[in-house]
Amino acid sequence: MLRRKITIILTFLFTFFLFNEVSAHASLNTNRINGTSRYDTAIEISKRTFPNGTDTVIIVTGQDFPDALCATPLAYQLNAPILLTKSNSLPDSVRQEITRLGANRAIILGGNLAINDSVEQQLKNMTLTIERIAGTSRYDTSALIASKINSSTAIYANGRTFPDALASAPYAARNRFPILLTNANNLPDTIKHQTRAASIVLGGELAIDKNVEAQLKNVTRISGQSRYETNVKIVEFFDDQVNKAFITTGTNFADALTGSILAAKENEPVMLTKPEKATGSTLLFLKIRNTTSFDLLGGNLAVTDQVENALKGLDQKIFFTPNQPTYFLDEGSNKSMEGALNPNSIYYSDGLVDGQYYRFKYGNSNGLIDINSVKTNFSVDEIHKMHDELSTANSNKTILINKHNVTLYDQSLNNQIGVLYDSQRLPIISETKTHYIVNVAGVEGYISKQDVSIDNGIPVLMYHHILRNEENRYYRNVSTTISNIEFNSQMNLLNNYAYKTITVSELEDYLDKKRNLPANAIVITFDDGLKSVYKYALPELRKYNFKATEFIITGRIPNQPYPFNPDDLQFLSWQELNEMSDVFNYHSHTHALHQLTLDQKGYLITKDYNTVINDLALSSRTLNNSPYFAYPFGHYNSTTIQQLKQTGYRIAFTTKSGKVKLGDDKFQLKRVGIPPGLSASEFYNKIRN
Repeated sequence: MLRRKITIILTFLFTFFLFNEVSAHASLNTNRINGTSRYDTAIEISKRTFPNGTDTVIIVTGQDFPDALCATPLAYQLNAPILLTKSNSLPDSVRQEITRLGANRAIILGGNLAINDSVEQQLKNMTLTIERIAGTSRYDTSALIASKINSSTAIYANGRTFPDALASAPYAARNRFPILLTNANNLPDTIKHQTRAASIVLGGELAIDKNVEAQLKNVTRISGQSRYETNVKIVEFFDDQVNKAFITTGTNFADALTGSILAAKENEPVMLTKPEKATGSTLLFLKIRNTTSFDLLGGNLAVTDQVENALKGLDQKIFFTPNQPTYFLDEGSNKSMEGALNPNSIYYSDGLVDGQYYRFKYGNSNGLIDINSVKTNFSVDEIHKMHDELSTANSNKTILINKHNVTLYDQSLNNQIGVLYDSQRLPIISETKTHYIVNVAGVEGYISKQDVSIDNGIPVLMYHHILRNEENRYYRNVSTTISNIEFNSQMNLLNNYAYKTITVSELEDYLDKKRNLPANAIVITFDDGLKSVYKYALPELRKYNFKATEFIITGRIPNQPYPFNPDDLQFLSWQELNEMSDVFNYHSHTHALHQLTLDQKGYLITKDYNTVINDLALSSRTLNNSPYFAYPFGHYNSTTIQQLKQTGYRIAFTTKSGKVKLGDDKFQLKRVGIPPGLSASEFYNKIRN
C-alpha cells in the first residue's frame, strides 16, 4: 500500500501549508556508502542491504542504463541485490560478494551486447542457476520484467533517460508496480501488451507526450521542470514522511540504481542531486519534512562535500521570499544598498544578523534583507519555485555593473527576480551566449551582457616620493619622484570619478572570495616610508577621506622626526607614522634588506636563507605582525616566496605593471606605477577599467 492512499486515478493533490522554521532537532547525520568504483559501491550497498546473505542476485551492466532501469521492483520481489558487471568480464570483487551472499541463482538483465556470454559462463562456473531476461530492445526487456510482476498499476518512464525511472524505483518496488519504458511520442507494441488498469506517467510532455498518455488507462502524471523537481514531486506523491533520504547523483545511473533496492527495503526515498550542488527545491522539501538523516550513495565525484555540507547545515537554513520588491544590503560594504529582490523566487538564508536581517550569499560576500519584509512559510506548490542551491564556487571572472537598475532574470529569462544597482563588481558562476550568471541568495540570476562590462582588475597605485617642482634639485630624472601638483591633480581626479579607496586587507578578502568590492575600488600604496608622504600626500588624502598603504623599511624608522629637507631621502619617524594612522596602514618593505649589491641585485634574493627569514620576521613583528609585503626594487624569486610564507606573510606586491584580478597569485600581485609627467588623461587611462 502507498503511504498516501492512491485510488485508480488520483485527480488532485491536497494542497496545504508547510512551515519553514529552524528545526529543533539536535543534529543532521550523514553517512556515505561508497567503494572505489560503481561496481564496489554496489557491493557496499549489497552488504548493508543483505548482511545475512540471500539466494538470488540481479546482474546488470555497469556501463549503460537501459536494461537496468526496471530492475528494482523485480529485485525487491525476489529479495535480491542489484550487482553491476562489466560487459565482458565479471569483476573479482563482484564474484566475492556473490559468494558472501551464498546465492545460488543469478538473473541477468539484458542481451549479449550488454552482458556477453563470457560473464554468463563465469557465473555458471560458480554453480549458479542462470536466467537471462532480454528482449530485442530496452522496451521489450522492460515488458518481460513487468510480466513477472502482478499488479493493477504500472509506472511509465521515458526509456531514453534514467532519472525519472530511478527516482520512482523504491516506491515501485514497495508497491509491486512494474516500471515500463516508452518512447516520448510512441508507445511500443510490447509495452501495450503490459498496460495495467492504472497508470502513473513520469515527466512532462517532452518526456512522454499526450499521444502516449492517450493509449494508457486512468493516468496520473507526475512532472516538474527538471529531473530534480520531478524527483521531489515523486516523493511528495508517495510519501507523507521522509525521516531519512538516500542522496545520489542525478547525472549518472549506477549508484541510484543499486541503491534503490536498499531505499525500498528501508522504506525511504532516493533523492537526486547535481554532484557539485544540491538543488534548492530538494533542500527546502527535506527541511519541511524534517529529514534528519542522509545516506550518500557514491564517492566525492558523485556527491561532493559541498552537497554533504549543504545537507548538514539544512536545519540552519531559512528559506524566504520577499512580500514585495525589497531592497537588500551588502554586509561586506558597510551595509550599502546593492539591489532589490522580487517575490518571484524562493531564496535561502544561513542565519540572522543583529536580530534584524536575514543573511544570504551574494557574489563573494553576503547580502542582508530585513526580516519584516519577507515570508518564510510556503505551500507545497510554492516549493517548486525554488532555484538551485549554489554550492558551486564562483569563477574568477568578474563583471562590472555600469548601468543603473540592471534587471536580474531567472533561467527562463522571462521572470524578473530582482534588480542590481550600478557601480558593483560581481563574480560570475558561468555564462551563456547572451547572459552572465551570478549567485544571489541561492538563485542563479541571469544578467544581460549588454548591461555590464568585463572587469579588467583593480588598480593598485604605486608611489614613492613627492616634491614641489621648485625644491626638487636632485630627483628630477628619477622615475619614482612626482610633483605635488601632479599628485594633487590625480587625487582630485579619483574623487571626481568617485573612486573608493580600499585597504590591502579588504583586497585580500576579495581575492579570498570573502567580500565583494565596488566597481570603482582602488588601492593607493607608497613604498619606502619617505617623509615627503607626510608633508605632501597626507593632506590631500585626508581632504578626500581616502585610505592608503605605506610599505615601510622598518630598520630606517628614526625615533624622532627631523626637519624636512627636500635634498635628502628622509624616512618617517614613529611619531609621524602615528599621526598618519587615520589614513595609512603600514606593512613591510623589509627591515634592513632594501639594498642592492654591486651588480644591482637585491639583498632579498642574494643574502643567505636564514638572514632573509630573520629580517622578514623582524619587520613583520615591528609592524604588529603585518602579513603584507612589497618587494624592494621588485626583486624576488621562488625562494623569496617560500620565505615569505614561512614567516607568516599572505600577500606580496611586485613592481610589475598590471591590475589585480581574482585568481592572481597573491605573492605576485601587480601594481600600476605612477611616473612623473603624466597628464590627467594619461593617468586616467592607466587606472580605468
